[in-house]
Amino acid sequence: MKKIMSALIAVLFLSTLLVSNGYSGCGMCGVQTAQAKDSVAVNRTCPVMGGKIRADTPYSVEYKGQKIGFCCPACVKAFKANPEKYMKKIEAEKGKVM
Repeated sequence: MKKIMSALIAVLFLSTLLVSNGYSGCGMCGVQTAQAKDSVAVNRTCPVMGGKIRADTPYSVEYKGQKIGFCCPACVKAFKANPEKYMKKIEAEKGKVM
């Protein structure tokens, strides 16, 4: 019982450190990543899942000179597997009035 309590306290402590040091998690999958602070994503909708994203999303890749934002790390992986498929969605979004 003491080992379980010690483990829970350690997890809570580490979680607090991660949150206070600029890490955030995906609401969908819970994966933690460091927040990117250098540029703004060109899209406002995740090209993979279709959900709204923040302009300063921590889940992003640079593709052909543009920062492309995503809702979670799994979507980044999907984009990297077939970027042109998802770039079509981003280009279509740019054509709409935001």
